[in-house]
Amino acid sequence: MSNQTLQQNQHPTPTMTKTVTLGEICKITSGGTPNTKNREYFDGGNIPWVKTGDLKSKNLYAVDEYVTELGVKNSSAKLFPKDTVLLAMYGATIGACSILKIPATTNQACAAILPNDKIVPDFLYYYLIKSKKELINSGVGGAQPNISGQIIKSFPIPLPSLDEQRRIAALLDRADALRQKDRQLLAHYDQLAQSIFLDLFGDPVRNEKGWEQVLLGDVVEVIGKLIDPTKEPYSSMLHVGGDNIESNSGELSGMKTAKDLGLQSGKFVFDATCVLYNKIRPYLNKVAKPNFSGICSADMYPLTPLPHKANRDFIWSILNSADFVSFASNVSRRANIPKINREELASYEMILPPLSLQTNFAGLIEHIEKQKAVVRQQMAASEALFGRLLQESFG
Repeated sequence: MSNQTLQQNQHPTPTMTKTVTLGEICKITSGGTPNTKNREYFDGGNIPWVKTGDLKSKNLYAVDEYVTELGVKNSSAKLFPKDTVLLAMYGATIGACSILKIPATTNQACAAILPNDKIVPDFLYYYLIKSKKELINSGVGGAQPNISGQIIKSFPIPLPSLDEQRRIAALLDRADALRQKDRQLLAHYDQLAQSIFLDLFGDPVRNEKGWEQVLLGDVVEVIGKLIDPTKEPYSSMLHVGGDNIESNSGELSGMKTAKDLGLQSGKFVFDATCVLYNKIRPYLNKVAKPNFSGICSADMYPLTPLPHKANRDFIWSILNSADFVSFASNVSRRANIPKINREELASYEMILPPLSLQTNFAGLIEHIEKQKAVVRQQMAASEALFGRLLQESFG
């Protein structure tokens, strides 16, 4: 179903006069963590154990970790039924939400809103998604807010009839399906780019094609001169920080000028020939290819490929490889805040195919990027539609 069809099929939502608190209509509790030092609580376990990092999509069917019956018995962990709505109460994923589609236990950072005959789980899920910012703002703890169980219990929610709840959830499901389809298409293009890399260059670790081996520092130049972001032309340039780069995909978003951000400390300058590598927490894998000139955080390395040796599409792919991410993560472990220094970065050993083959690769990537740009426009429209329907459905 298209965005246009969805909008045409939308019916006005009746006024919802009845408002209750979640605690009035739902039983709300949380999970627990078995003692991690006792491997009898984990090894060989077959009971799913959900952490807030698992709350990535609407429906939760699988998890990364399991616990044993002994672990559940000897901890505050509880087995929650299918259709329990889970909400992350604190941490990096605060406000994330999913509906259990399997019986599972959770850790203590997950609030569990148990199913009942008064509220449709899908309706509740979408209401919590719509209310995410409000929930976080109501949390306690200042810089690191905590959505307590009491806050969740006292949180107001409109309560129409069950039939109306199902209608609203079905409408939002259709809108959500559109944006998920666009996201999946973007992921498909990223997978295609990886497949092309392997087809042309082979596995960069095994190097079965026998390419020359070099150090990263031999084929890129690291911009190292800091500039004052309060002075022109730098104050009018867009600033890229770690938060502006999406992990793995390298998508850039939310940039503002140095002037708008009120930046004071030294920054690096980059242009459209650079690869931006975020050196903080390398395991997050934040590598970007900007198509504009700007300034970036001093926690980032602007890397310029030496034009007679490498191009930036090839370097970007190398920095996104599993081997490099593992290398960078391992060398940065000793720090309180993991980060890779310039010497460590330059010491990474990599393959270097002929520049002509890299150029062929860049041409194919350019075509993929054009297709991705079209999908991003579609995704912006589907995200906007979903957001509008989300707001209008709940008033």
